[in-house]
Amino acid sequence: MRREPIAPVVVDDAPCQEKVLVGDAADLTNLPTPLLHVGDGGRYINTIGIFVVASPDRKWTNWSIARAMLIDGKRMTGIVSASQHNNVIRQMWQQRGEPMPFALVQGAEPSALFVGGMPLRDGVDEAGFLGGLFGEPMETVRCKTVDLEVPASAELVIEGYLADDESWLEGPTGEYHGYLPAVRKNRPVYHVTAITHRKEPILPVVCAGKPVDEDHTICGPGIAAVLLEELRRAGLPVVSAWVVPESACTLLAVSVSPDWAQLTGLSSTDLARRILDVCKAPDTVHAGWWISRLMVVNHDIDLTDMRDLLWAWSTRCHPVTGRVVVMDQRIPAGVVFYSEAERSAARGPVEVLDCLMPIGEDGPRSTAFSVNFPADLQRRVLARLNHEQQSGSQHHS
Repeated sequence: MRREPIAPVVVDDAPCQEKVLVGDAADLTNLPTPLLHVGDGGRYINTIGIFVVASPDRKWTNWSIARAMLIDGKRMTGIVSASQHNNVIRQMWQQRGEPMPFALVQGAEPSALFVGGMPLRDGVDEAGFLGGLFGEPMETVRCKTVDLEVPASAELVIEGYLADDESWLEGPTGEYHGYLPAVRKNRPVYHVTAITHRKEPILPVVCAGKPVDEDHTICGPGIAAVLLEELRRAGLPVVSAWVVPESACTLLAVSVSPDWAQLTGLSSTDLARRILDVCKAPDTVHAGWWISRLMVVNHDIDLTDMRDLLWAWSTRCHPVTGRVVVMDQRIPAGVVFYSEAERSAARGPVEVLDCLMPIGEDGPRSTAFSVNFPADLQRRVLARLNHEQQSGSQHHS
């Protein structure tokens, strides 16, 4: 995450512009827009595409994933959340009294989706970030009717402007947390000026529901990576971090090094609280707002294994002293256990679970194979097991 960005290279021809539709031909109703859930308030033309927007001075281009509902052939509506970077850029255009140009990219390469769901810091261009990550520039192409560039490899691109003075009732629809809310809300309106696509485009769709789906597998790893970087930047002895997809990305699990007590001089509860403070800090809250629960564990716990997490919580977290509720935090407003007032304010309580083992040589030790036995013995046992499995497979074949 500390690599220098590499700006994208703009190409003249791109697969996503094999067909160009403008004027009356740019009609959203010609696209196969699905009704995803029983009870949805409309058909959703975007569930996993990337909105591309840029600041008026073009110094910041942002990619983000946000849903969009079809209104008619020329219009759609959708969420522009206060905490999202596309809203920060929208406010820049509002100050100029102009509508914000946008491009909705469908079917970009997987890496573009992952970075579009990654809560990078303000001012960071996702395209440049990807270039730095892969060590080579990403190919983009200029849009036909707006001053933006989009991934050249995309399946389909919708171009247009986000109105500054127009709204439409949007939703409800099934959301990433696995529930269908009962309310509809007024959202801004997107006006379409062009549609470009491959000769035989594929329209990707995610039917958001009970975890796990692509909402969680795309956004969760990026959130965890950003928070892990921030925790390390803060000097905390963190080994790893994982946003648990089975929790609808609302549970952050963090493991710490064996010498965390010597390094920090903190109690286990104070360390867990310090980790939360970093995750919810103003510079980090763009990633940390997803989190309604934080679980801090020892380094022997595999954060990606639900059995390990459940074992740690059940056997290491004291029902009273191992649980801390921190009030008035930035929260994921869609989570259904929060009250209406908390969801409206996007602020409420967050639970911290201290699942760290007692310190000291006289304390209990794990009997897990990966911890209890010497490393050399583990290697020999695993090698023999692997050999026997291969021999058995060859015998049966």
